[in-house]
Amino acid sequence: MSKKYIVHDRVGPQGSEIPIDPESIIDIPEELYGILENIQEAVERLNNSRYELGRLEQVKSHLLYTCNTAENLSAEEKKKLLNNLGLNDIGNYAIDFETKTIGRVMSIDGAPAPKVVGG
Repeated sequence: MSKKYIVHDRVGPQGSEIPIDPESIIDIPEELYGILENIQEAVERLNNSRYELGRLEQVKSHLLYTCNTAENLSAEEKKKLLNNLGLNDIGNYAIDFETKTIGRVMSIDGAPAPKVVGG
């Protein structure tokens, strides 16, 4: 039996071999080739999109890992800086990288001090 692959109503993994009843095989008439080409084009577009989606997920996972690693590193280094400066009391500190200064974040009009300060 030759190798055949299913197009629609896929049950197994993509590209997996499936058994075809040789008695059921019929030739597709030439006047239906346009429909056949449309199906093939749609299937190729679907496969290409799934492939790109997989690549996008890999990039997304890598970026999440990179963000988490950088966030942890910055928190550790900020903790070291605060310890070296003797600023171990409670409070959130903001760093100004341009002036190389650090200061405690204050509340504004009685509102709680922000927990995250953008730079």
